[in-house]
Amino acid sequence: MKNILIVLGLLWTMTSCFTANYDHHEKSFVLETTSPFDITPIITIKSTSSEEIFADDCSSQNDLYAALLNESDLELRKEIVGKISCQSTLAAIARQDSNVEVRKLAVNKLSSQSTLATVARQESNVEIRKIAVSRLTSQSTLATIARQESNVEVRKLAVNKLSSQSALATVARQESNVEIRKIAVSRLTSQSTLATIARQESNVEVRKLAVNKLSSQSTLATVARQESNVEIRKIAVSRLTSQSTLATIARQESNVEVRKLAVNKLFSQSTLATVARQESNVEIRKIAVSRLTSQSTLATIARQDNNVEVRKIAVSRLFSQSALAEIARRDSNAEVRSLAIERLH
Repeated sequence: MKNILIVLGLLWTMTSCFTANYDHHEKSFVLETTSPFDITPIITIKSTSSEEIFADDCSSQNDLYAALLNESDLELRKEIVGKISCQSTLAAIARQDSNVEVRKLAVNKLSSQSTLATVARQESNVEIRKIAVSRLTSQSTLATIARQESNVEVRKLAVNKLSSQSALATVARQESNVEIRKIAVSRLTSQSTLATIARQESNVEVRKLAVNKLSSQSTLATVARQESNVEIRKIAVSRLTSQSTLATIARQESNVEVRKLAVNKLFSQSTLATVARQESNVEIRKIAVSRLTSQSTLATIARQDNNVEVRKIAVSRLFSQSALAEIARRDSNAEVRSLAIERLH
């Protein structure tokens, strides 16, 4: 019985020697024993709550905030803001400080989308609103600013950060400022929206931007055939790949420059042959002949075209020795005959 009492006494002594310490830096409780025995258990209870860490970070900056409120020297106040990282403190400075430069610094350090949205919508200073918008990523907030902001430059910034196709479409169709509509169109990828703008937009420059982003061959064909502005028709033709549409434009388009573009994109030998034989404009015939590879068609043009330059292009592309020999003997123009002789071997 006596021995049992001695053991219990030793155990009591060991347990009574444990000490509890709270490590403020590591956010942990540490229980240690100071027993004379070589048994040193250490129990650590970690606290990893982000809310507690955030609160501690902010509370540690209370002195900085107090110094800011009491300081009158602007440069010192700006230096203090540079040392503050707590988002709630920066939000308070951004919304409430009387000095524009101090507010700018605070907004430039904000990452909270809700606070940035508040500043972007409510701040009286345009430059600060611009800083807030430049740091926004929320598409819904940017869309609201793009539609409702009174300052054109701030609206431009907001539209330049939009990726939402529906929001960009709304701006492109409804915005009164042409420059902002152009920014919206330049960021659009929706072919249906671009097609609508290409056909319905009142401003030529905005329509140009929309057509330059079109890939739909049917829409480009419609623009190429129906658009009143020649420059826009040229853009549409330059983006066409449909040979049937290009052939129609090459034959029917009223503007010579648009027809030239269309012929320059043709590779159908039958269509090029038709243009080379029937086109009244010499420059367009020359383009068509320069794209021909059919030896029989080239031989016909080399013998029959009434323009010397067109015949020369046809001869320069001929390989048929019999056709070249005939042209060398019979062509009325010495330059054409000379070129045919050069190609004979």
